[in-house]
Amino acid sequence: MPIKPGSLHVLGHVVLTCASLGEVAGAAVRYHPLVSQAGTVSLERGGEATRIRYRPTVDPATMHPQQVEAIIAGIVRAARWVAGDDWAPLSVSFTHARAGSAEPYARVLGRPVAFDAPENALTVAHRDLDRPRAPHDPELGACTAPTRTGCCASCRPPSPSPSGSGSGWSTRRSTAPASPTRAGAST
Repeated sequence: MPIKPGSLHVLGHVVLTCASLGEVAGAAVRYHPLVSQAGTVSLERGGEATRIRYRPTVDPATMHPQQVEAIIAGIVRAARWVAGDDWAPLSVSFTHARAGSAEPYARVLGRPVAFDAPENALTVAHRDLDRPRAPHDPELGACTAPTRTGCCASCRPPSPSPSGSGSGWSTRRSTAPASPTRAGAST
């Protein structure tokens, strides 16, 4: 069953109002608590790419690898609503061991996946994050902003975009280029 905007609650509908993948990434950081409170999403913009990380915040004994995989797959699916069905991140990594064949992971996420990695993350090229999306609906976004902010008292307000585009990212900056963790590894 494909993930649809309603599957991600308010976040899914916010994605549809975003003008770029950069805005989608910022929305994921800010509104992820509306989807799940079992972890956090963060961004780190490097030289040529940005790392989108997911860190579980619950006891590891209660967090199944499939839950982490679902969060990362949801981020990829939401990005495809904006960038098109053929979009794929530069790399994908998970901290847990692979369960079963590598093929389904590569097919769904669009890249071979690194397992037993230091972090659960996607690497996305800046050219993808900064590419404008048409059409998008900024009026709907402005109209729904008070409602979605009221839904999540813990949602962080946006900070200025590191690219200067005003996309509202909440992020840390890094001077080191983001590089895939064991890019292309499938074991």
